[in-house]
Amino acid sequence: MIPWVLDEDGDDAFGLQQADHNVSGGDNDPYTDWIYWYEPNPLTPGTAGYDAFVAAGGAYDGSQGTGDEVMARVVLVSVNGGSVSDVTWPANLAATIPATGNVIRIVSTKPLTVADAFTVNTAAYASVQSATAETVSLNRINVFPNPYYGSNPLETNRFQRFVTFNNLPPKAKVRIFNLAGQLVRVLDKEDTSQFLQWNLLNFYNVPVASGFYIVHMEFPELGESKILKLSIIQEQEVFDSY
Repeated sequence: MIPWVLDEDGDDAFGLQQADHNVSGGDNDPYTDWIYWYEPNPLTPGTAGYDAFVAAGGAYDGSQGTGDEVMARVVLVSVNGGSVSDVTWPANLAATIPATGNVIRIVSTKPLTVADAFTVNTAAYASVQSATAETVSLNRINVFPNPYYGSNPLETNRFQRFVTFNNLPPKAKVRIFNLAGQLVRVLDKEDTSQFLQWNLLNFYNVPVASGFYIVHMEFPELGESKILKLSIIQEQEVFDSY
């Protein structure tokens, strides 16, 4: 955090002022100038927030290089450190500021306990898997590679050929037609994966011919449909049997 120091006694220095704090009830509890703690802006790990604060000229108005105020009017108190009414002030003090290397830990007086209980109501929120979210995601449905040009980088051998449909909902029926309107293959999807593969085979498990194909998709749970165009350029086929 970034400290904003209010020089309450106007001596142009941060330190103990000749004023008594009521922490012990005596007159020997001098305390420092006030400290206001601000979040850095940006809130990122490292010194980026502080660097932005310095680059902005070190303005302590909560707007240049600093974010929201976190704690206000924080002071350090030298408990029983020396009477503020002593004529030898500040020579009578045991110390005027914490020594170099001292660690000051700020502990909340209102920590969470096992007795604390919190209730979170999510009734107004919709799951990311809701029908509305899935309907919106239909715009991202695609097929790759497209065009299929003899091979797919994901194929592991020359006998494993396929294209992949992505961003699909759990249930889908995919019908693939050639340009003559003939139904070439039907694929059914019923799983939680977003992917569905087509091995480029027709109903008879014969590789389809090179050309353009129309892919018609239906999503029964959403009441929606989508059409894609797919181009396939096959390698030369040599069949062992006919």
